Amino acid sequence: MNKKGFSLIELIVYLSIFSSFVLLSFTSLATFFKDFFKEFESNKKFIRNSIILDLLKRDLICSSPKITYWDKNNFVFRKKYPNKNYLDISWQMRKDGVYRLIGKYDYLQNKWFKKNVAKLSFTNCSFSFFLKKDLTKNFVKNIKILFDDKEIFINYRNAILK
Repeated sequence: MNKKGFSLIELIVYLSIFSSFVLLSFTSLATFFKDFFKEFESNKKFIRNSIILDLLKRDLICSSPKITYWDKNNFVFRKKYPNKNYLDISWQMRKDGVYRLIGKYDYLQNKWFKKNVAKLSFTNCSFSFFLKKDLTKNFVKNIKILFDDKEIFINYRNAILK
């Protein structure tokens, strides 16, 4: 008699080996993708916070060292631009994210005249800042900011005071 196929036992053995291989590869792929997406989300948050930190640092480097252009309670400061214009900037950390306000601010009444609000992040971040004045108490000497366990230190020692 001529044998042209598999016997039932051979087929059952083959299918059990193949199904166990598929099951093992599926669980390892599922674990890999779960870890991959978890790492991707943490990297996304790190990159977003790095961009926010860089923007905050650039705003502070261009800020005016005159103490009259700072509202310490609301963290509002005046930013100078190369074309002699200025805008007032505020950074606010709220429960639903990080906000950056830009516009015209009245430092005597502590009110915004005109402002644009940009939501930079949807996650809550820890934020604190410390302002140190010079001996005359008319200028800001330096600023230290803690943003999500990262530190920014801006020193106005060589700033041109106008």
